[in-house]
Amino acid sequence: MALDSQRFKAAAKSVNKQLPILPYLGLGLWMAWNITAFSGVAWLEDIENTWRAADLFAVHLGTSVVTLVLIGIFHDKIEPLLARAATPLSGGLIASLGAVVIILARPSMVGNQTLFFVGCILTGFGTTVLFARAVALFGALKPRSSFIYLCAAGLFGPVVFSLTRMAPGAFATVMFALLPLLSAGLLVFRPYSTAELAVLSGKSRLTSQFWLFLVALFIFSLAAQVMRNGLYPLPPAQSIISTEHSAVVVFFIYALLALFAATSDSPYGFAKLYRPATLAIIALLIVVPLIDIPVVIRVALSSAANDTFNVLAWGMLAYIVFQAQGNALPVFCLGNAALAGGSFVGSLITGALVESGISTNNFLVICLALALVAIVVSLFIFPENKMAELLLPIDESEPAQEESGDRFAPWKAACLELAERGGLTDREAEIMALLARGKSTQQIADELVISAYTVRAHTRNIYTKLDVHSRNELADLVGRNVKQPARTE
Repeated sequence: MALDSQRFKAAAKSVNKQLPILPYLGLGLWMAWNITAFSGVAWLEDIENTWRAADLFAVHLGTSVVTLVLIGIFHDKIEPLLARAATPLSGGLIASLGAVVIILARPSMVGNQTLFFVGCILTGFGTTVLFARAVALFGALKPRSSFIYLCAAGLFGPVVFSLTRMAPGAFATVMFALLPLLSAGLLVFRPYSTAELAVLSGKSRLTSQFWLFLVALFIFSLAAQVMRNGLYPLPPAQSIISTEHSAVVVFFIYALLALFAATSDSPYGFAKLYRPATLAIIALLIVVPLIDIPVVIRVALSSAANDTFNVLAWGMLAYIVFQAQGNALPVFCLGNAALAGGSFVGSLITGALVESGISTNNFLVICLALALVAIVVSLFIFPENKMAELLLPIDESEPAQEESGDRFAPWKAACLELAERGGLTDREAEIMALLARGKSTQQIADELVISAYTVRAHTRNIYTKLDVHSRNELADLVGRNVKQPARTE
């Protein structure tokens, strides 16, 4: 028996070496299950029954938000559990059990609404455990590599959903029940690496910029959800068709994003993507209701835009974890809780408004008002300069930290060069580097064990000598002086 176990471990190690993408495809199966579940493909029996996908969406998402917040708060106790294969496998089993309960609760079988809600709660909890297992996979990678793998998972999800959709009804139902367990199997196929364990156990303080980022994620997600589901509520049959169109659009968008990430040389990629992504969501909130296209296409475009924003947000969260060398669970789980929480609240709002019999014109006014709120968030609460402070420059052409010892070396070299050019003292150079990284006056004072008054005095001298007027100008100046390594053929 021991010999068989050793052979299995050796075979698994060989497969992992040849196919390192396998655990990341586990998240792709997680995405495929969500698409399948929320579209109702595998468990809705007819377009007139009361078991609507919206019911599953709301209950499942509400459970997921609560679970994500609890994991984010009590991450110290949960981190060791996630490192064990038994935890995600149990999560997959619970989610699969929940899917079976949802199937059994159909009118042609047990037909019990309470049983249906129990199934939704089980899937919400189980799939969230799977998501928590996946977060370390991305926080340990360089941001560009992490984003490419995220896009690969995103490409895999629509493909699996499409295959499930084309399969006979019985097979689709079985896949609906088995996908969480299959996802868990891929996620635990290999144990966490040293780098992945490090980002789980590493600790650093979450900045005010991060909390503002969560507020922005919540607002954008809420606005997108109201526009997508409230203005154009679709019956299940049309909703499934809309999901199919959305899956196709998302596939091509993720392919383009992966190509962009693979070919871009910019160390500020995500900070630059933030503004176009948020403005695209706002534009859809305003433009989509006004264009003359079938409602199914409108909803599909809105869904695709929302999914795209989610994967961009996950890329930013991975960037934050890599940069902080830790905090994977609180950063990813609280970040996804903001996204899911916005969608959950948006679904409650749209449900209440639809039940009230509100007119399309009045609903359009609400959508435009939400677009205005999103604009205010983008311009004032969490503008682009805050994103630049949150996502510090990282030279990804250098080897990872465990290989080179310091992934910020080119950026620090630029700081030293500017300090020498501007005639800064050693203490001023030290404070300048911290200012350019977005540290607050009090954070710098605490780190250097000096008074805030002293930090402010040095800051005035630094600004004068370098001819800048703000932290953002200082960060831009440093960024422009980072030496990019020559490309090798």
